[in-house]
Amino acid sequence: MKVSATLPIPDLARASDQEIESLFRSFDGRWSAQTKALLAQHGVKKLDLDDNWANVPPIWRCMPCGRYKAELARLSDAGVLICRLDRHHDHLRDYGKRVLRRDGNRPSEPEAFSRWFGAVSVCKELIERFHPSIVCVDCNAADGDAKRRLKGIVHPDFSFSPAEISTFITIQPGRPHHVDVEKAEAIWKSVEDDVLDRISFAALLAARVAEGRHQRQGRKQVSEPPLGPLLSDMSRNPAYPAHKLFQLPYELSARSLQKDGFRSSVKLKARPVRVPSKAEFEAFTATQDPRSPWVWHDADWACPTCDRSRFECLRLSGKGKMTGRLHRLHIYQDEEDDAALRWRNGWDQGGLTYRTHADVYLCQDCRLIITDTNKLLTAPSEDCLKIEDLRALVGEAAPHVRPEVDLETALALADDNFEHAEAAEIYWRHRGTAQAILNRYVELTTYRGADRETAMWIVLEKVERYDLEDAELPRMLDFMLAEGARFSAEDEASRSAHRAALREGCNEY
Repeated sequence: MKVSATLPIPDLARASDQEIESLFRSFDGRWSAQTKALLAQHGVKKLDLDDNWANVPPIWRCMPCGRYKAELARLSDAGVLICRLDRHHDHLRDYGKRVLRRDGNRPSEPEAFSRWFGAVSVCKELIERFHPSIVCVDCNAADGDAKRRLKGIVHPDFSFSPAEISTFITIQPGRPHHVDVEKAEAIWKSVEDDVLDRISFAALLAARVAEGRHQRQGRKQVSEPPLGPLLSDMSRNPAYPAHKLFQLPYELSARSLQKDGFRSSVKLKARPVRVPSKAEFEAFTATQDPRSPWVWHDADWACPTCDRSRFECLRLSGKGKMTGRLHRLHIYQDEEDDAALRWRNGWDQGGLTYRTHADVYLCQDCRLIITDTNKLLTAPSEDCLKIEDLRALVGEAAPHVRPEVDLETALALADDNFEHAEAAEIYWRHRGTAQAILNRYVELTTYRGADRETAMWIVLEKVERYDLEDAELPRMLDFMLAEGARFSAEDEASRSAHRAALREGCNEY
């Protein structure tokens, strides 16, 4: 028996900004009255608004510095309004995860691996001093600045909590916080014993987990009402509009975010260097392959790390020749859908997980920072440094000269990013697996006459989810097919945009 009820589901692709704001007062985006007022106040149209900013309401306030969003929005010298927030977490949790997940401790037998993974998930939560939270970019940077200036004093895996950050910062409008290093050091001394005790506890837990202790059988159950799974099941029934409701978070994100650029640094005056002429710049560009990003990317491009234009990035190489290139860097977006997290992560549902990515293009000099850092890492990764790390390392870059960078600091940042690099690697593996499953499933059912169940057992071998019961496999198949279709659509959209940019770039140059 059905109970009839009317639940209007908004079409967010066509809804007006006012309708979206009236419906989603716990969120923010380019559609909000506050965002529009900030753009008008600064007299610009370009906006860089990220998902952290979009996922908290307009009245949100940064806990450490006490500033509201309207005070945090900052205009870059390129005329882009920067509306970004950071996720601040305790790096002791990362340290604990590294210790607990040492490769030598991982069982190879699937059932033993499941129990071991469950023990790791439980124990890692016991090591961190504070819960992750959203803070402003300046407060998150102040934590890193204080730790870098106290290098050799504080433990490399220590993080100041938001409450602790509030005690050693001084707000400077339009600029990063001033950090009182003496106060920061005093805080470290007050918590040093506790931090070192937790580190010792992590080693003890790791030894016990390696011995097979602290294991739990079964799977973690979600305590809140299972709205996500209910909608997922109903979305496959054409009699219900549940699939539309299920897609609302993604549609809202598409309407909320805007990424016109990251350019927010202030340039130093150029040092005496060999400045190329306009004719040299044009001659250099004319010799580049038309498929090169140097040629086809936006004519007004500026490096999102050092904020230099194409012309300012062109410089003499060590061989006395002009050199300049653009290199792609991936920017990842977190997966926030509970159902997707369960299907993807299984035993470790709380792990950092990426849903999708966008591409930005760096100048050659900023990309070389990643190359040089990877030479120092035991496990190199193209994702060893995030874009905010590169900005902090480069600082204020002068035109036509390679920035000087502290590689020890870069190495420390890369070490801190182990969870990010691992999540990026898992994201690309998931993306490839989902598309391979979709292609193989279509081949089996369309061209080889296999029924759904037979094809399911064949294609899901790639997932290696030994914790799933047989009854759960059909839903896992549906999820992976949907992911494969989503990634394929993203790839096609990216190819189309690239072809359009190639045509436009070739015409401009």
